[in-house]
Amino acid sequence: GTGLAVFNNAPTFVAPVLGAATATSLTTTGNVNVSTGSAYTYNGTNVIRAQTALNNYFFGGAGNLIMTGNSNTATGFIALTSNSTCYSNTAYGLDVLRDNTSGFQNTASGYQALVFNSTGSNNTASGVFSLQVNSTGTQNTASGVLALQQNTTGSNNTAFGYSSGDNLTAGNNNTIIGGNGIDFASSTASNQLNIGNIIYGTTIDGTGTTVSTGNIGIGTTAPTQKLDVAGNINVSSGSAYMYNGAN
Repeated sequence: GTGLAVFNNAPTFVAPVLGAATATSLTTTGNVNVSTGSAYTYNGTNVIRAQTALNNYFFGGAGNLIMTGNSNTATGFIALTSNSTCYSNTAYGLDVLRDNTSGFQNTASGYQALVFNSTGSNNTASGVFSLQVNSTGTQNTASGVLALQQNTTGSNNTAFGYSSGDNLTAGNNNTIIGGNGIDFASSTASNQLNIGNIIYGTTIDGTGTTVSTGNIGIGTTAPTQKLDVAGNINVSSGSAYMYNGAN
């Protein structure tokens, strides 16, 4: 039972019994080929599988072998498992980009990052639950646990810090920086800025080198002038208030 037996008539192949004599079941010094549509498995679970013609590679129970999209990489159980036509996605972690079907060029890392994304593209999520419920929003960047967690359709939003901007649901072109769960002044408005819950901006609409038309507030979420300060302003010794370059 350790090789093949050949008889005078038609040959009969007997499956080898591996591991009966040694502690190592199989040792090879050459390549091991897994045919198209198959996978390396461990205890019945897919560990490594690929679509080499499409440059798709999946590890740890990720991905599927029926997608037509190309250049996708996923590592982690049920990561990127719904993918069909999308391309150039990268998923790292359990349940990451699970529901993505046709969104492309997304990068997600951390448990359930971008898990409910379906058609949103060009998103980057780094951190557990970051951009978790995003479905169709595009070009969002979230860094930090729970960052932009509740965003569903908003696009071009940027959040840095633990739980930063997790109240935003549908606004566009918003930026927030800071930890401790700081939020945007509005959960649906666009072109907002919040830095550390002290510096706020409205109508931050500039693109390229174009200057934004909005206002900046210090200590106020609703500035009405280019610079609107809620509180005292101190001018240190040796300095002065200036108007058009003059004291």
